[in-house]
Amino acid sequence: MTADGSSVVLRNDVAELPRAHEALHAFLRERGAGPGLVFDADLVLEEIVTNLVKYGWPDGGDHRITFTFEEVDGELVLRFEDDGAPFDPRSAPRPVFPEALELRRPGGLGLHLVRSTARRIAYRSEDGVNHLEVVLPLR
Repeated sequence: MTADGSSVVLRNDVAELPRAHEALHAFLRERGAGPGLVFDADLVLEEIVTNLVKYGWPDGGDHRITFTFEEVDGELVLRFEDDGAPFDPRSAPRPVFPEALELRRPGGLGLHLVRSTARRIAYRSEDGVNHLEVVLPLR
């Protein structure tokens, strides 16, 4: 638990997402967050955890993701810590959109949406631990 926030430790399994969403929603309800912020926070949580589970541990195994959220100076700060493969989401290539909608393939927009939604993103890998921080404006 942080001073003005909360922390949830998740297994590297997408089945853990509902528990994380529930804790995040309770935190946001206490602050009177509107539906826009809840949607944006859910999108970030879903995308980051899903990508970690899919790509963070190519050899599998049992791992943990620590998801922390707090209000700092009028912003919602979402933090993720894990021991997966280092990956800075800011380095992911921007999607290329074909002119014809029928040529568009599903998927590939999640990190783009996270980057578009966030006020700022910080990442570092230190001593085998990835630290990702995504900051959203409280509305």
